Amino acid sequence: MRRGDGDQVGLDRLGEDHIDLAKLRHTPEDERKIALVLAPAADPRMAQSAVDLIHAFARKGYRVADIPVDGAALIRALQNGSNDNEETFPRGEYGFFFAALPPDVQARVTERWGAPERDPSFRGSRLDCGAFAMTALRCGNVIVAVQPPRGYDDEANASHHSSERSPRHGYLAFYAWLDDAVRAQAILHLGPAETSIEF
Repeated sequence: MRRGDGDQVGLDRLGEDHIDLAKLRHTPEDERKIALVLAPAADPRMAQSAVDLIHAFARKGYRVADIPVDGAALIRALQNGSNDNEETFPRGEYGFFFAALPPDVQARVTERWGAPERDPSFRGSRLDCGAFAMTALRCGNVIVAVQPPRGYDDEANASHHSSERSPRHGYLAFYAWLDDAVRAQAILHLGPAETSIEF
């Protein structure tokens, strides 16, 4: 994956915060795009951190809209099962991203997880090559998204923070989507005790 500084971000850094300060400084506040990433099992306190940050961005002049009233409302909006909280990343676009990874990385991911179409977040289609589905809510130029686990089911907890395990295709597609489709200039991973963030 390519970032604003031109360096390739390693797979072990995909789950880390990324702020492209150079791009942000040259982009008017109302055009800046921010991604707030919640853990798969986010609780209302974590979600409240996202709501508080969205309000803070609004006060700074960022373009925001449809802000949930609180963290519980944000979680309900992310879990309501409607098209309002689902984004997609085309299989073809993911193919370009995956092909740009080092060959040894591609081999490890494929050996561990098989073809991209086998990923639980992949949605097949008769009209095109299908797409990966992401759980996310757009609040203007700020998007709140739920990070997929690095692994599946019984090993999800063990692999979630392990950089030694090859992440599944859905996890890779999530960050490719944030970078290539959302074009987020800042990606912030939120926990239960977030502090204020200045940029």
